[in-house]
Amino acid sequence: MLTAEKHHASPPTNVVGHDKEPLDFSTFVEGFVGDIKGYVNAQRHYLMLQASHKSAVLLAKAVQHVALLSGIAFAGLFLGVSLALYVGDLLASYPLGFLITAALALIGRRPSSVRVLDFATLYRDAFGFDPHSADIETLRDALGEVTVNADGLGRDDWLDLLMTHRLQPAFAADAITVVHDWPASQCALARIRPGIPPVAERFELYLGPLELANGYHELTNAAEQRARFESDLARRSARGLPLPPIDQALLDALPALPACAGVALGVERLLMALCGTTRISDVLVYDFGCA
Repeated sequence: MLTAEKHHASPPTNVVGHDKEPLDFSTFVEGFVGDIKGYVNAQRHYLMLQASHKSAVLLAKAVQHVALLSGIAFAGLFLGVSLALYVGDLLASYPLGFLITAALALIGRRPSSVRVLDFATLYRDAFGFDPHSADIETLRDALGEVTVNADGLGRDDWLDLLMTHRLQPAFAADAITVVHDWPASQCALARIRPGIPPVAERFELYLGPLELANGYHELTNAAEQRARFESDLARRSARGLPLPPIDQALLDALPALPACAGVALGVERLLMALCGTTRISDVLVYDFGCA
């Protein structure tokens, strides 16, 4: 993953144990989307090379090869700060919105539209129910002809299946879709915003059906994060899955983290979008079967 550095809501003047400066997550998302819309509408593509599909595949292999041999530092900053992708002299200092549009310009494409909506609206428009309150039977029925082994699946599993098997495939090709305010049960490392219902302050960005980026308002409460880790381990144990150790170093660092938000971009997924493939092995020099 291409991991972005954190955007500070204000200069970090707090000290450990004091209240954190507040961060308006909706402003963060709006600024992020505004940057993307600006680049989509700007008509300024510095990398308009009109590469063929074969050339895009070769570019993907070249990027992976350079990464393998040279070691690459990936870093990014959002909300007006540059996202830098250092791959030799190939790409450098692009804000994320421009990085995506410029990458598409390599093969003569550009995002056709930018749609921003919250998680509940996405599901309500598609299926006619509120995903925060719908029961498992309702979620399962919405899958239609998609059949899966239902043993041990919970609400979040069914919501994920609806996203990956019904919603994402219907996203318009070359359209950017940003989905924010996810269920609190899918908070991962994000803060939860109180309300009815409470929601996780995170968003995901899709280009067509492919998820490219995942961002969130950083949780800085170590006790809450530990409880989440322990809850995850309990679920994994119930399913007979391996139990990774709790990341104590992260928990120790959280109290010193200022109010911030960040995002991660999947470079391989961006390359998949360029190559028009749904197989990640097509953009890897050595795929998982050869690892």
